[in-house]
Parts: sequence; structure tokens; C-alpha cells
Amino acid sequence: MAGDLISAVKHTITKYRMLEKGDRVLVSVSGGPDSVFLLHALARIAPEYHLGIEVFHLDHVTRRGQSKKDALFVKELCTRLGLGFTLRREEASKLAQERSVSFQQAARDLRLKFLEETALSKGCSRIAVGHNADDSVETVFLNLVRGCGVRGLGGIKPVWGNIIRPLIYTWRKDILNFLDSEGISYCLDKTNVENEYFRNRIRNRLIPYMEENISPNIKNNISRMAEVARLEDDFMGRQAKEIIEKQAEIITKDSQELVIILEADNFNNLHTALQRRVIIEAIGLLRGHVQDISFKNIEQILALACQQGESRRLQPCQKVLISRQKDRILFINLAYADSLPRKYRAIFEHKPLRYRLDKVDGSIKCLEGFGVNIKARIMDKPEKKLYRSAKGFEAFMDYDKIRFPVKIRSWERGDRFFPLGRVHERKLQDFFTDLKIPGYLRSMVPIFEDREKIIWVGGYRIDERVKIGSGTSKVLYIRIL
Repeated sequence: MAGDLISAVKHTITKYRMLEKGDRVLVSVSGGPDSVFLLHALARIAPEYHLGIEVFHLDHVTRRGQSKKDALFVKELCTRLGLGFTLRREEASKLAQERSVSFQQAARDLRLKFLEETALSKGCSRIAVGHNADDSVETVFLNLVRGCGVRGLGGIKPVWGNIIRPLIYTWRKDILNFLDSEGISYCLDKTNVENEYFRNRIRNRLIPYMEENISPNIKNNISRMAEVARLEDDFMGRQAKEIIEKQAEIITKDSQELVIILEADNFNNLHTALQRRVIIEAIGLLRGHVQDISFKNIEQILALACQQGESRRLQPCQKVLISRQKDRILFINLAYADSLPRKYRAIFEHKPLRYRLDKVDGSIKCLEGFGVNIKARIMDKPEKKLYRSAKGFEAFMDYDKIRFPVKIRSWERGDRFFPLGRVHERKLQDFFTDLKIPGYLRSMVPIFEDREKIIWVGGYRIDERVKIGSGTSKVLYIRIL
């Protein structure tokens, strides 16, 4: 059994050319069963591949000190195996709050950042992580529920840049059986069996239900489908890259893409499936990834590309602006705005914008100049957990503390407000500086104000004076789409 499982891991490594002889590999080890098995598997095949192995562990400083015990466990494991060990400690919850993202997203961002830094410092050409076959199937369901395309149906890629996943075809139950049969200990994170997180509900409820009531082979079937989807996704991606290479004008500086320009007629003559992939590949070239680019974003870009007449623009994510200028479609890298030729900077240096929030009935209002839509409605006071965990793109405010009408405008020098949680007034310019929001992006942040004050810096922070309190009966809820 043990030998068979190690052989299966070797087969995956060989199939996807994850490792070459003499490679140095950094293994991300949390202490859980998957990463512990991954480390043992790589240690066993290391002599055959002449591998150099380094281990990395990130302590998120969570679970009331339990994460510190996990770090100690991994350190002692590395000592027994005679492997180099790197530990980083960082409060993911603090980063999540600062960026208005989920804890899981903040933890992933931190882990990836530190893994890349550690791999570079240790001379490792590969980073091995412990995602297994169950993780990939769960990801397919997650993406399906969110409304994905072929890329989402492919689950987790076996190889992504210098990151390899040797366990991507190894099932969790086989990993646990291996560890138990070999007497290898590991850490258990109790949050994995709690159903607070969406992924856990898929893992603990949906998939077991489908195995029992629909098909006992559901996971194997989904896994096979995901592999087919990955291959088709790879083919479409190659086609889209070839179109960009042949048809697009690309402006670069120091090997960094600044602007990608497509002729609108050529783009609109493509099959819709290829249009979508060209959009994804163009954004990926500028941004380095396409995380958080939704189906709705793609549909909005398609609509903009097909539109005739007046120039328009939209911003699907923080670092990319897309503009239709007469017969051309421009993808502009805002992260390098200072390096852009003047004629392209002029596209997003616009005049002050002003709108009025006319309806609070849940209908959608287009803020065309900001490149976003909003909807607002009045609601009863929700549970404390709901509004305290609000994401950056949504605001819950005490309706009776707002002096209507509400207007939405660009920020102006001299603007001040009381950021939620602070008792002192603060310049909006200083607030932007603290959040490292560059000047060229500040004009794209919608500022919501009533007759007396700023009530919400859209996407970032509400004003302390409109926060929900014990006396709140009605809530104004606004969401940026």
C-alpha cells in the first residue's frame, strides 16, 4: 500500500515534469496530513532525483495559540528528517481587515508571498504544495456554484509557474491510510470540520450527499472531467495568446506590458469563446493573474468592445483599465501609470464626477465614470455578525443618521471624514496614503456623501458617524457591483 502510493506520486511528478534531477524544492508544510505526507513522499524519492529539500511553514497566529504548536511540530519533524526549516509568523487576520478581504484570501496571499521569497533565498527552483485530488474536486464545485467557465471546471492545476502539486491525483483517504499504517503523526485543524466556510460545507455536506444519493463515483467522475477541462482550457489559452501576439500592439517598458491595443473590428470578428479568452489573457499579461475576474466582468468588457461611437471605459479590477477609443480596444496597466506615454495617461485623468442616489429600492444605478454599478436598499437591522464582516464593496449604515439626498462624487483635496473606529477626523488624502492608493486611482474611488458629511469612502471605509449602533432600527445598505 505505502509503496503503491509513493509510486502514484512519482507518476504524477513524471507526467507533468514537475521535477528534474538535482532540483532544489521548497515544501510548504502546515503540519496537516496532506503536507506531512507530501514531505515524507518527497524525502523518500529524494535520493533517486538527487533532490535538495527545504521546508517552509507560515504561522498565521490563530486558533488561540494552536498555530504556534503546529509550527513547533513542523520544526521538530524537519529536525528528525534532517531538513532545513524556515518559519514565518504573520497575523493573516490583521491583513484581511486592512485589505477588506476574507481570512482565507489574506492567508493565501501571505503564504504565496513568503514562499516565493524563501524559495529565492534558498535557491529552490520549485515550490511543492499539498493540494490533493479532493481539494481539486471541491474547487470544481466551488467554481461551478460561483458561475465559472472552462477554466474553473479544471479545478486546481498540477503545475502553476514554479509551484507543483505532486498529490493532485492522490485522494485524502489514501493519504490518511498511509500515515496511519506508517505510524506518522500529523496535526489536525478543527476548523476543517466546521461548516462556517463554504468549502467546508461542500466537503462535509454536499459531496457526501452526492456520493450516497447520486453516485458513489462522483469524485472520480469530476476528477476526470476536470482533467479534460484543463486540457481544453490550455488549448483555448494558447489560441488566445497567439491572437494577441499576432494582432495586438503591445507597449512595454523593461519587459513589463503597459498597454495592449486590439483593433475592435478584428476582435469582434472572433468567436465569442475566443473573445472571452483574449480578454482573460490580456488582463493576465498586465496583472500577472486573473484572480477575481468574474463572468460579469467579462460580459461588461464584451459589451464595451462591441459598442460604437462615444469612447467609454471600465475598470474590472484595481490594476487594469479597459477603454474603447473609436476603433481600438485598450487594456491599460494602471500599476505602471507613471510609465505610460502621456496620451494613455489622459484616458484615466478625468474631470470630477458627480451622481445622485435617486432610488434605494434595490435597483441598479450605473456610475459610468467610475466604471462600476451600485445598488442601494433600506433594510431592517441585520445580525451584528453580518455587518461587522462586511466586505470593502458593501456598506451598512444607520439610515436615521444620514441626511438625504445622498450624492456620489470624486474625491477633492481637503476632504475629511471620521474613519470607522476612529474618534478623530482624518484627511482623505492621508487615508489614501496609508492604504497605498496611488494618485491615479484616487479619482476612481466613489465618495458617498449626504447633505452634511462623507458617509462612505466607496470600497474602503464608512464614516464613524453613520455606524450601526444599539439604537439603530433601519439600515441603508449600499453595494458596489
